[in-house]
Amino acid sequence: MKANIGFLVILLFAFFPIKVYGSSESLLIVFSGEETGNLEPCGCYEGQIGGISRRYTFIDSFRKKKDLILPVSLGDIPKNVGRQDEIKIEIFCRAIGEMGYILHNLGEKDIEIDPQLLNYLSHTSKTVLLSSNVQLVDSFPAKINQYVLKECFVSGHILKIAFLGILSKSLLNNSILEYINVEDPVQALKPLVKQLQGKANLIVLLSHAPLAESIEIAKYFPEVGLIITGHNIEEPIDSITYINNTPIASPGIEGKHIGIAKYSMNNAVVERKSVEVVPLESKYKDSREMISLLK
Repeated sequence: MKANIGFLVILLFAFFPIKVYGSSESLLIVFSGEETGNLEPCGCYEGQIGGISRRYTFIDSFRKKKDLILPVSLGDIPKNVGRQDEIKIEIFCRAIGEMGYILHNLGEKDIEIDPQLLNYLSHTSKTVLLSSNVQLVDSFPAKINQYVLKECFVSGHILKIAFLGILSKSLLNNSILEYINVEDPVQALKPLVKQLQGKANLIVLLSHAPLAESIEIAKYFPEVGLIITGHNIEEPIDSITYINNTPIASPGIEGKHIGIAKYSMNNAVVERKSVEVVPLESKYKDSREMISLLK
């Protein structure tokens, strides 16, 4: 009986909208992903970009200006399977929790590392795990949300944003399929997009998939207003694509860049102001909070 009650609580948590209080003239969706174990630049040469210390400073600069900001993660925190990468994913989850990330979309490398570790992180991390088409097969249910619905105030209006997330079946190997259930992304998204159209002003999809697949998904779902994608895009600044006015953008690889999409409200209608990807250069100073965490 207690187990059934616990599972019911998890389901309620998965579908209950999360409110973000406070008002702003604009909303910023910040996105990153595919760090593959790169917590900081290796330091082998000057001019390297990236790192969670600079990322913290970048995100914090908007908070200091009182901007309303929703950071999200595309997936693939670790690179390999092993104890070192297990430690890295735990530290990374703590880091993005401190940065105020609202969700982390599952990538194939996140699942490969250890499903039991994901179960643990889903119950202990501040950051919600997201996947609209993947479920872990385990006796102890992980808290993985099919979608996340955020409610906030922009220019005096209530703005509701729905976040969906998929993992491409093309990225999965047979060993992963032994302990997950994975649905075709389009088939998984169909009922959710239909359901969320009446609940959200803006639908955002985190598509952990090759760019070509994300483009096809954009063609199928014109209702989606922003698609954050991968996979293995080395020059993300030049890869922003538009399909039927829906921007498809990538944060690139190894945590070197970070994306930002800016929105405002005009007479209760959501307006996209800009979408860009910027390199985390040395002008963003290393934050004391992340330096301490890395130590």
